[in-house]
Amino acid sequence: MQDQFIKLQEDSYNTGVTLQEYKGCYYLVASKEGRDGKVYHDWAFPQTKDRTPGEKAWPVKVKLGNSEQEAIQTLRMLAAFLKPGLSSAKPRVAQEVVEDDIPF
Repeated sequence: MQDQFIKLQEDSYNTGVTLQEYKGCYYLVASKEGRDGKVYHDWAFPQTKDRTPGEKAWPVKVKLGNSEQEAIQTLRMLAAFLKPGLSSAKPRVAQEVVEDDIPF
């Protein structure tokens, strides 16, 4: 599958997400469209065990699933949080997020 960029509507910075398939897994990658029309991924340095930035940057992405069907199911569950009735799947409620140790 070829990467598919979806630009956010009414965004002055040309940001969006790219649906990417890599080694059989599906991801959403934070991206933006440059003035040259090319799509560039956002990169970040993941934390090490001692909470310092790692040596190598990685694309900022979220894994959707290990197959097309699993990725579609994940997206349906996410859509159910935005508008009730879009999905027959029951989404699991995320655990409470603790924001005491935000690294920035």
